[in-house]
Amino acid sequence: MPSITIEISEDQLQKLRALAHEQGLSPEALLRDHLEEWLSAPKSKFARVRASNSER
Repeated sequence: MPSITIEISEDQLQKLRALAHEQGLSPEALLRDHLEEWLSAPKSKFARVRASNSER
């Protein structure tokens, strides 16, 4: 299976670990699950998320 590596802040890593723990998943499994949802979403939803992230 192909893999990717991304850089995230320590704060983001801690939040990711906490969310994953709450759901009884590894951080990797949580991201895979949500990535599939994101990739299956309409393109217009992606545009809205990207726009809100660029405002930060």
